[in-house]
Amino acid sequence: MTIRDPNVLIKRGNLRAHVCDLPRTSGSNLPKLPPNARFYSRWKRNLQKLVLVATRHPLTRSVFRSQTAVAFEKKRHSKSSHRWMIHPFSMLRFYWDTIMTIIFLYIFVTVPHIMCFYRIGKSSSPERWNIVYPTYAICIIDIFLNFITGFISPDGHEIFLDTTLVAR
Repeated sequence: MTIRDPNVLIKRGNLRAHVCDLPRTSGSNLPKLPPNARFYSRWKRNLQKLVLVATRHPLTRSVFRSQTAVAFEKKRHSKSSHRWMIHPFSMLRFYWDTIMTIIFLYIFVTVPHIMCFYRIGKSSSPERWNIVYPTYAICIIDIFLNFITGFISPDGHEIFLDTTLVAR
């Protein structure tokens, strides 16, 4: 078997590349902005990139087995009427889940400490709880954020980004 295309030979020489790989581009499948685009347009585009599925998300490779599947999911999400919904494999959702993990660990340590050591000594004044109240506010924001985040089907083969399905 002889391969006459030099690009295929280069790709086969590199062990990490595959002949069927898509070319590496920005990967967002969003229309390009003109060079003189305004600040609001650039900010909106960066927010849209945070909401789309990301190849850097740890779970993306387990659900989408190739770059083509990831590109198709990005195109499907960006062209749908629910493009403002947060994809469950987006970087925004990954960052938010990381922040929520840290906050839950903080709450799980702080609240029992206050309940045990300050309630027993009868000195549990309201200023002791002031360090916990901001975390409660972030947890309320998390509840609202969950209503605008898509979810994965139980069998793991489909991702739903419809608001009526998410609300159920």
